[in-house]
Amino acid sequence: MAFVKLDCGILNSTTWVEKDVRDVFITSLLMASPYEAKEEMEQIEVRSLERTGFTVQPGWYGFVPSASFGIIRQAMIDEAAGMLALEKLGSEDPESRSPEFGGRRMIRVDGGFLILNYQKYRDKDHTAAERQRRYRERQKELRRDVDAVTRNITQEEEEEEAELKQTPKSYDSDFLEFWEKYPRKEDKKKALVAWKRLSKTNKEKALKDIESRYSETERKFIPLPTTYIHGERWDDVNQGSMHDDVGIYQ
Repeated sequence: MAFVKLDCGILNSTTWVEKDVRDVFITSLLMASPYEAKEEMEQIEVRSLERTGFTVQPGWYGFVPSASFGIIRQAMIDEAAGMLALEKLGSEDPESRSPEFGGRRMIRVDGGFLILNYQKYRDKDHTAAERQRRYRERQKELRRDVDAVTRNITQEEEEEEAELKQTPKSYDSDFLEFWEKYPRKEDKKKALVAWKRLSKTNKEKALKDIESRYSETERKFIPLPTTYIHGERWDDVNQGSMHDDVGIYQ
C-alpha cells in the first residue's frame, strides 16, 4: 500500500467545506497508488459512459482502481451524496487554490479514478527549508569545532617548538638528576620542555618516584620521558614500591 501525505493546506480548500466531498476525497487518497499515464486519458461522466471532453496529459497521477460505488462504500456515506461528491470533485472549481486542471481534484477514467494533483502534493516537502537550515547550522558548528581543535594543536606545537629553540645548552640540575635516573633516555629536549613546565612539588615527586617505579620493568614497557612527565605518572600506583610490603597482605 502506498504512503499518503496530506497537505495541511487542504484545511483552507473548498474541498474541506462539504463533509461528503471531503470524506470521498480523503478516502480516494487512501485508496490511490502512484500511476504513470503513458498517453492522454479522457474523463468519463460519473453516472454514465459519456466522455466529458476533458483530457489529461501523460504524466504521474494517483490511480484508484475502483468504481464509484466502491469509493462511496469505503467512505461510508449515502450513495446519492457520494455520487454528487464525485461529480463535484471532477468538475471545474474557479475558487480552487490549485489552478491546474481547472480546479478539478479527481476524474473518472477507464478502470477507475485519477487523482490529478496526487504526485504534486506527494512530492511536496514543507520541511525541506527548515531541514536545510538545520543541516547548514550543524555543518557550521562542526567546522568551528574542527577549526578550534586545529588552532589549539597548532598553538601547542608552535609553543613547544619555540621552547625547544630557546633550550639552553646547559640544563638545570634537577632535570639532569631526572635524566640520569630515568631508565629510558629519548627526546631529551622535549623532555626538558615538559620538565620546565612542572611545579617544584611535582618535580620533587617525580625524582622520588623514578627511584623505584621502573626498577624491574623491561625497557620496552617504560614510557618515553615526555609521556611520563605529561601524564604525571608519579601519581599512579607504583607497583615496584609495593614489592617490599607484599608479605603484609599474605
